[in-house]
Amino acid sequence: MTAPYWNTRSPSWYHALVRPRQPVHDAFLQWCTERGTQALAPILDIGCGSSLYYGESFRDTAYTGIDVSSTAIGDCWSRDSHPFHHYEIAGIESLDTEHRKWGLVFSHAVVDHVPDIPAFLAASVRAVRPHGWLYLTAYRGFHDTAQEHVYTMGADGCWYNDVSPGALRAQLLECGVHEFSVEPGPVCDPAIGPELVCVARVP
Repeated sequence: MTAPYWNTRSPSWYHALVRPRQPVHDAFLQWCTERGTQALAPILDIGCGSSLYYGESFRDTAYTGIDVSSTAIGDCWSRDSHPFHHYEIAGIESLDTEHRKWGLVFSHAVVDHVPDIPAFLAASVRAVRPHGWLYLTAYRGFHDTAQEHVYTMGADGCWYNDVSPGALRAQLLECGVHEFSVEPGPVCDPAIGPELVCVARVP
């Protein structure tokens, strides 16, 4: 796995989104390195955006990026010529996972914005091959006392969710997943505190 690079042509908003959360990305890449990136392949990135970061990090690995934004996926195809890479305009809930499975399915700061967290989680689990991995992070904090997920519709028309660790654990069990960790992760914004990191082994 190669170190990521910052493409000087990438939009400034992408830098603004990714750079403050660098500890989360570093921890994830370290986790991948410890388990062997090739052993985890193929890899699915949910909500890949323009994939300027992980497209390069996994440049020698079978990697699929999906996003609901046609603009983002068009940008991926326009600049990524790696032979093992593939991009699709899709959300995980609509992706064909009956005939395709991945060894690692991951997403960063996506579950914070979906309209139905249990549906998102179940679809993500279905995309993982037997004995593969699911790795999710939520950037809006570790709400350890929350009994349920809290959904708030922003003025911009986007969902802003506070993910309940307890509810997430219960929903993983409902999906048939029993080997998992839902714990506080790195602190990227002191005002928010630790992010949520969920790592699960799918049977």
